[in-house]
Amino acid sequence: MTIAVVPELADDRSELNVTRHDDILVAAINRPPVNALNFSVRLEISRLIADAAIDPTIRGIVLTGAGAMFCAGADIAEFSHPPREPLTWQLAMHIEASSKPVLAALHGNVFGGGLELALACHYRVSSCEAWLALPEVKIGLIPGGGGTQRLPRLIGVERAAQAMLTGAALSAAEAYDAGMLDAVVENSQLVGEAIALARGCTGPRRTCDREAAGGRHALADYLADAKHDLSFAKVGRACSDAIEAGLGLAIAQGQRVERAFFEQVASGLRHVFFAERAAAKVPGRASPVRTALLAGLAASSRRTDVLVAGGRPRLRRSCRLSEWPDCVDRPMNRRVGRE
Repeated sequence: MTIAVVPELADDRSELNVTRHDDILVAAINRPPVNALNFSVRLEISRLIADAAIDPTIRGIVLTGAGAMFCAGADIAEFSHPPREPLTWQLAMHIEASSKPVLAALHGNVFGGGLELALACHYRVSSCEAWLALPEVKIGLIPGGGGTQRLPRLIGVERAAQAMLTGAALSAAEAYDAGMLDAVVENSQLVGEAIALARGCTGPRRTCDREAAGGRHALADYLADAKHDLSFAKVGRACSDAIEAGLGLAIAQGQRVERAFFEQVASGLRHVFFAERAAAKVPGRASPVRTALLAGLAASSRRTDVLVAGGRPRLRRSCRLSEWPDCVDRPMNRRVGRE
């Protein structure tokens, strides 16, 4: 087997490391510490998909993450700026529509927009140590990259609603049992297994072509049973409404509905988040910190559970949005929002 760095993508400034394994491209998101999904990463992945589509020597693409994780979510630095295309939902649509199979090789934290990209891939192979979550509800948001549309199609409406409305993380084993993953392997075997599946599969298998098991009745039953447990009532309603709307729509239409709900709940949060950060600058930080928008907003106190700082993910029960990434305790290696 021949392994080579793709020359045109070997730029030191690139945030997507691409190597060629004969007829398979392996693309690793490389934005330490958490491989946050920013504009440049989205653009590079989109270009890679487009280039592979017209290259007859390419059989498929494996998307993974460099370092300790696949992707922990959106880049918080972009939260205060006008969005730049391709947005996560647009990239997910591009991946799903690819004429060449695109596989996700998942490890570490697979959160938020990172998981939404994985859901759009045609196959998903995971390390046994991975954790998967759509925790947006915990910061007063809903998934905006297609999560409310694709997750129900993969694991059924009830399980998908539970995952999104609680923001809880699933272990790789739990995600496999739910139907989200095609295989769970040791971390050392992850990329090799994904390459083998890319060569052995019959072609793209699109999530958008599936029907969401359970339908509206399953969603209504879950909401009735879980009503007393749901926080963020407004956000929870927006998320459940996006799920329900998507059940009767094609993926493109459902995605537009999801995006409308996302923008409704996101507009106010942007002002709150950056007002708190501006009002609570902590002196003495020597270097900038790349952060990922992960999880945790209590309804009344605007406090976060999951934080990223100083190159190492950390977990804290609660801290004000303006305090992070400076209020950190210990490594984030457990479920979202739990000690």
